[in-house]
Amino acid sequence: MPPDDYPERPSPPRDAAIPRDIRKALDHMRRSRGEPVTVAELAAACGVPERTLRKHFRRFVGLSPLAHLRRLRLAAARADLLACEGTLSVTEIATRHGFAHLGRFASDYARHFGEPPSATLNRGRREAEEREQDRRREEWRREEAARALVEAGNGGAHRPHLGRHAAALLIAPFEVAPGHEDAQFAADLAADLAATLSRVHGFPVILAPRPPAGTHDWRHDARRSAANYCLAGRIANGGERMRVVVQLLDTTTGAHLWGDCYDGLVRDRPALLDRITALVPDSVAASVRENATARAERRPPDSSNAGDLVLRAVPMLLAGDRASVARVIGLMDHAMALDPDHAQAPALGAYAHAVLFNHLVFAGESASSAMAAKRREHELAQRATALDSVGDPLVLLAHSCIVRGQGDREQSEAIVARAVAIDPAASLAWGQSAWWKNGRRNTDASIRDFNRAIRLDGTAAPFVDRLAGIGCAHFIAGRYAEAAPWFRRALAANPAATVHYRQLAATYALMGEKRSARTALDALRRAYPGATLASFASIISPGCREKTLEALSSIGLPP
Repeated sequence: MPPDDYPERPSPPRDAAIPRDIRKALDHMRRSRGEPVTVAELAAACGVPERTLRKHFRRFVGLSPLAHLRRLRLAAARADLLACEGTLSVTEIATRHGFAHLGRFASDYARHFGEPPSATLNRGRREAEEREQDRRREEWRREEAARALVEAGNGGAHRPHLGRHAAALLIAPFEVAPGHEDAQFAADLAADLAATLSRVHGFPVILAPRPPAGTHDWRHDARRSAANYCLAGRIANGGERMRVVVQLLDTTTGAHLWGDCYDGLVRDRPALLDRITALVPDSVAASVRENATARAERRPPDSSNAGDLVLRAVPMLLAGDRASVARVIGLMDHAMALDPDHAQAPALGAYAHAVLFNHLVFAGESASSAMAAKRREHELAQRATALDSVGDPLVLLAHSCIVRGQGDREQSEAIVARAVAIDPAASLAWGQSAWWKNGRRNTDASIRDFNRAIRLDGTAAPFVDRLAGIGCAHFIAGRYAEAAPWFRRALAANPAATVHYRQLAATYALMGEKRSARTALDALRRAYPGATLASFASIISPGCREKTLEALSSIGLPP
């Protein structure tokens, strides 16, 4: 969890909004990656002096204007080398992106990506051949599906336009007996699920029309619409009760990714509809994210892109130990090197540095190390905000950390609430919202938000941060006997997350179990020899700070 309060720290001015000239310069760079560009031209396009432009780039992007432009061009060249369009050579691709000195391009490329451009091109050609074979097989399957639909009288089905990189979801008609009274319920359920899931950030949803009875096959609709996933189901009615079975399928492999069934009374269909609409979207979003993360982890390291690295890093951030945070920071540094125009990589890097700051202060390490982490957090959050043009929830979450560091809790909460409103499936934002509610002693709402975050994290996530958060909520409410099992579960999920021995020791002390409390405190001090009451005071949630410090003092933690 990012800290609730910071000790003395550098704070950017409150009016540190991203200047308009930065956004204008970035847009100009993206439009003219293959053309010669000077700082003077960028400054003229933005309407500011060169000195101002250089200063703003250093502050908000972390690089000079031309250094950032060069990284953009290197990343674009790498993307073209991997895409391997036609028979283009390294020279042609380098020239396309404005590199006139080929020897310098090759050396810069090898230093930046760890391999010569020719190696990237050869790998891209191999992968292009595999993609072409897959494309031909998929085209044949779609032609067969289209022919079957025409024969079934549905040849005029609309094929929606999808974004090139979007993971689209098809909602197939729910199966129900022809002419049965549940047919309208099935149509309403599919429409409600489509409306709710369409709110998930960057997640196109396609609602398939209900064909004539006996002609429906979700595989045909999925192939025609180029959807990556399909949500299908059926409705069974027996007497006074009815059951709805829902399943999520990978249209590429046909694999069953998730499924569940929901029972209710026939006379109370609206309540069942509301319950399914409330629960299914979270499970679908989590399963899609988990499947995408698994694919990113299977991809060879030299073929990974910035988006793959972000997907792999998010579960690590929930593990709750310092080593995992360090791995996240390393992955995000690599992601920024691969794609300097990717806003999510510096945003997640900023969030990871906020967590690292917490660990450094907790361990009682030097103030200079903690301040370096805090400065890096601010730099990366500002960079993410400068690069973001769509209001990405992860970028908003990073920005909320800076605002909180300035002491403006209400504004930080408002930014987190906006992130959740933009993407109801943003699990990191739900988790941060829950920690805020713990700080305000709104424990029931906090537990609801933590449980929502757990549903959205997926079954493969470690949940350590969430489990400890629920334990803190019970601790704040004075339910110590209920709090202790949650802290034990967090430690069982990741024994390296030794930071949670702090609250476990305090919980046992307040329960009167002094022996167990001292055992937990001993484990804590073995992991953090320099820990003291003073080092804890600045990072414990305000909702439980006073009780925790008194309890730890009573069992022997030094001041």
